[in-house]
Amino acid sequence: MCFMRTDLSTFANTVYRRFTCIREDDMAGGNSSWADRWRGFLGFSPGTTRRALEILSQRYIEESQHIERYNEHARKMQYPQFRDRLLAIAADEAEHVKWIAEQIKLVGGRVPR
Repeated sequence: MCFMRTDLSTFANTVYRRFTCIREDDMAGGNSSWADRWRGFLGFSPGTTRRALEILSQRYIEESQHIERYNEHARKMQYPQFRDRLLAIAADEAEHVKWIAEQIKLVGGRVPR
């Protein structure tokens, strides 16, 4: 990828301004955590993080319910090929739920029960 010199200059100025703000907060004895400082540096607002956690938590709950439903239907299934397919789908959903849980933790939230 090729950047023009003005793009790099603009980017460098933006990084410098954000870094300067972080250092000024440190000097002033601000109570913000490193996570808050990085969010500010990267341009993320606390509202964005909260909304992302709400969406991820809702998806986690829904996907977990799907796994339970697939397993329940698989137990009742009389044809083994269909039962195996439902169990495979449930296993895929379980991997997805695990990934969502990791993302929730990465953002700094708690995994729903």
